[in-house]
Amino acid sequence: MSHSPRNFSRRDLFRGLVARGKAAYHEVDDQPKRTVPRPPGALAEAQFRQLCDGCGLCVEACPSSVIQLTGQWPELCLDYNHCQLCTQCAQVCPTGALLPATKTELLPTFAYQCHNRLLGYCELCIEQCPTQAIHCEPNQQPVVNEDLCNGCGECRPICPANAIEWQFRKLIEN
Repeated sequence: MSHSPRNFSRRDLFRGLVARGKAAYHEVDDQPKRTVPRPPGALAEAQFRQLCDGCGLCVEACPSSVIQLTGQWPELCLDYNHCQLCTQCAQVCPTGALLPATKTELLPTFAYQCHNRLLGYCELCIEQCPTQAIHCEPNQQPVVNEDLCNGCGECRPICPANAIEWQFRKLIEN
C-alpha cells in the first residue's frame, strides 16, 4: 500500500481553517456567561462554578461585607459598601476559584438622575474615587476612565441620587 502525500488546494486550506474557527467559536459560545458579579479575582464563569464549593469562607473573610452567598456561589454586592481589594477572599479560598486581584469586574455607569448632569453642582463621586477615574464637566454626566477604575465601588454609596449602576468590564472573559 502506497502512502502518497495528498495535495490540498488553497481553497481546501481556507475551508479547513474557517471550519476550525467556527468550531472554536461555538465551543466558547457554549460556556456559561457571567450574569452576576463575582468576588474579585473570580475565574471565568465555567471554571468558577466548577471549582467553587460554596463554602462561604470568602464571605466570612471580607472586611467590607460586600461578598454574599446567593444560592450556591458568592456574589459581589457594592450597593452599600465598597470592596477594599484586600485579597482576603482569595487567600482563604480553598479551591482556587478566586485569585488575588487588583480590580473587580465592574465599572460604574451614571443614570439620568445624576445631580451633576441635572443641576451642575455634585461631584461627590469624583471626590470619593481613590483612583481619580471619574471626570466630569459641569452639567454633564460623569465619565469613567476604564484604565484607572478598579471597580471598588466607593463612588456608589456616596451618591445622593442613587445614580450609579454597574456594568461588566468588556475585557473580562464572562
